[in-house]
Amino acid sequence: MTAKKKPDAATILNRGIKCRCPKCGKGKLFQSYLKPAPKCSNCGLKFDQWVGADGPSFFVMFLVIIVVPVAALVVEMRYAPEPWVHVVLWVPLTFILSLGLLPIFKGMFVALEYKNKTDFFSKK
Repeated sequence: MTAKKKPDAATILNRGIKCRCPKCGKGKLFQSYLKPAPKCSNCGLKFDQWVGADGPSFFVMFLVIIVVPVAALVVEMRYAPEPWVHVVLWVPLTFILSLGLLPIFKGMFVALEYKNKTDFFSKK
């Protein structure tokens, strides 16, 4: 019997983006919105020791803080809408982007942790 070799970095990162187990790609990474599952339901890889701290939040805020003002500026320069239009457009978009990107970035962080420090995760 041959030992399974570890997937390549692109595969592991893709699994993280999809919020799936970085090892097998089948089990869910989160049991709720951002709470990691204790372990993979498919392969048994434990994720409960991982603490993301502020890394994913920082990158999401950094991205949203760049995208939303630039988009608002482009809309203002092209269409010059009323101020209330900016409020209606950009406040919800800020919340949607922030909340939508957080699980993706947290999944990427778990996948990168798995890729770079496999011994951090306990085996079963």
